[in-house]
Amino acid sequence: MFERHKSADQNRRPLQRGRRTSETRRGSVVDWINGLTDNNQREENEWDRVDSAAERRTRHGSVVSVEELAPDESTQHKAELIAKLKREVKMIMEEAVTKRQVDLNSPYVTSLCSAVENCLMDGLRRRLLGLFGSRSSLALLHTVAKTNAAAELVLAKTLEINEQTGSAHHLIWIREALHMRTLSQIVHHIASAKSLRRLFDNSALMLDRAKGGMVAALLCETY
Repeated sequence: MFERHKSADQNRRPLQRGRRTSETRRGSVVDWINGLTDNNQREENEWDRVDSAAERRTRHGSVVSVEELAPDESTQHKAELIAKLKREVKMIMEEAVTKRQVDLNSPYVTSLCSAVENCLMDGLRRRLLGLFGSRSSLALLHTVAKTNAAAELVLAKTLEINEQTGSAHHLIWIREALHMRTLSQIVHHIASAKSLRRLFDNSALMLDRAKGGMVAALLCETY
């Protein structure tokens, strides 16, 4: 689905959409993401309407006061990260419905890469990244590449591009993983590998059993 701009790499053939990614399927995926986004909005509105104390009637007819707590800051932040990622995936899917290919250098892809990095950076511990101790998703990739073959290939390609261009932008590896169709696999490994849990705080999005897996699941739909 993603196409590299010709000026960046003239020798590489653009990715063609496979049989699985038909316009009908993409339309249904967009509808699915729309549903998820609408559900999130309803949940947010419901939290806004919650009073500090609400009256509830028991089965015996008596009325009791039940205190309802709003989600804590960490929970709200993770929900915002997921909502942002859903919006960016939705934009990519809508773009793919109208166009056969999506340019890797398009603002849609840049925005998606930024949303992915924000998810990966949530709760990331700087002190456990070893020699690559800068707190960035690229530093995280160096660590993940030690135990994941897909991440190792993406890292090698990223370092090659950095050497050719003389730059080391932190989003390049995410673009390359999208282009190589391995980003979802790498994110799933980060969320599920026990050896990587030490890199994150306990409240991190990637360690959340439900929301951490949702990041990889959403990225599957971009292929």
